[in-house]
Amino acid sequence: MELIIKKIFEEEIIPSVKEGKVYIKEYDPYTKEEITFTYNIRYDVGVTSNLMMPVLIIHRENQFYQLLEEYVMEMMNTYPIDEEIISKKEYVKKIIALAFNNATYDDFLNPEQYLKRRIDFLESGKKLLQEPSTSYFLENNKLSCSAKIEKQGIMLETPYRFSSIIKKDDLEYELPNISFGIQNQTCYIYNIQEGKHFKKPEEIEQIIKMNFNKVPVDEEMYHSYYRNKLRNVTPSFLMTMAFFLKYIYDHEIETVMVVPYLPIRYQAKKEAHQVIAKQKANTKEEELELLQQLEEKQKRIQENITNKFLRLFERLEVMTDMIEVTLQPLEYDDMMHIILHPFTKASSSILEELLEKEMSAKKVL
Repeated sequence: MELIIKKIFEEEIIPSVKEGKVYIKEYDPYTKEEITFTYNIRYDVGVTSNLMMPVLIIHRENQFYQLLEEYVMEMMNTYPIDEEIISKKEYVKKIIALAFNNATYDDFLNPEQYLKRRIDFLESGKKLLQEPSTSYFLENNKLSCSAKIEKQGIMLETPYRFSSIIKKDDLEYELPNISFGIQNQTCYIYNIQEGKHFKKPEEIEQIIKMNFNKVPVDEEMYHSYYRNKLRNVTPSFLMTMAFFLKYIYDHEIETVMVVPYLPIRYQAKKEAHQVIAKQKANTKEEELELLQQLEEKQKRIQENITNKFLRLFERLEVMTDMIEVTLQPLEYDDMMHIILHPFTKASSSILEELLEKEMSAKKVL
């Protein structure tokens, strides 16, 4: 299998880099007609003058292809192939393309290390999937908080997510989901995203807002600009992230790495703008003007998404002594570094009670 994977990578993936896309042939399960999907895979295979383009550097070729084979096989075990929809060869191409879609700049520089991490994500996620739901009852507000690990779609950043719900009497409130992976007692957090399963009861929404809207004020440590910046965080995101950080700490994980930016995914959005501009414009001048507008808008959106994601952890850092941000992205690598400490205090009652609770589920990590 390794030779097949190497052949696919060298003869189909690498040549696709010049076009910026790898084409995958799949089939409509109803009509059985062929449909071509494209996956963005723009990067360089050597030194480049374009600093925005990731550079793939393979340090140990044999190890790289061994790990790539192991990763592909683990992915095929986790996401079994449906040969009525896609052939094995096309599925291998898809898995490889999606892997690099979820790589950071540093991952491209250390692909062997990156593939090993993705393999460990799959293994640790399978173990966590065996656990029953974790639940805590918060007496002050009569809330029942429960969470479980779920497998998510192959297109997303990680194979598994943290899914949580708050209940009060007959009301249910779905908290945002967190895409994550664990390797060697280090948790990598990639994304937090709202679910869409049911409406959010106003009564529970208000309890969360009441506990997470206020930024603790300490004039000696945080000047007004920093306090104002930290106000721009969604309360439900703070709630679920606090819940998740407690969950992993209860699994004896104290090191957290936050991944704020994936260059290939960002490049895909830029290329989509080029298609839109070409379709909507009547002249070349209009196309260039529309493309500039779209790219400026996307840059603002991306900066807001990235900054807001990182602010989650900065805000929790000032709300509890459990969380310490030790490095910002680009100070050492392209991730935010966090250390989790034993909890002693928090600035809101719901956060304090949550962090004090004992874990109810049996740990498998």
